[in-house]
Amino acid sequence: MACAVFFVIIPLTTAAGEPNDYVFLPPVSYGEREIDFKVGTWKQPVEGRTSAASVGFGYGVTQRWFTEIYGKFEHTDDRGTHFDAWEWENKLQLTESGWYPIDAGLILEIEKPKQE
Repeated sequence: MACAVFFVIIPLTTAAGEPNDYVFLPPVSYGEREIDFKVGTWKQPVEGRTSAASVGFGYGVTQRWFTEIYGKFEHTDDRGTHFDAWEWENKLQLTESGWYPIDAGLILEIEKPKQE
């Protein structure tokens, strides 16, 4: 069953993802402090190469809630490197880790793009 879910979900997320996106895992650690750096790039036939990076700072507020704030940057052939957006991410762990066949969680991201 897990294999079937993997092969159904991955193609859908690949089409909608940005170069610095990744797969989330539900477990949360209370008191955890995190500095997170993500970077990625992709090349499109017409638009050219686009790269993106983000740096975030996070904290495990409770045993089931982790919150993080990011600054996001983008580099394109025509605009160079520029600040792109602020993002606030909240991860909620819905089930106890390891008690069920699947760990369940919820991700809420709020993004404020740079005004141009």
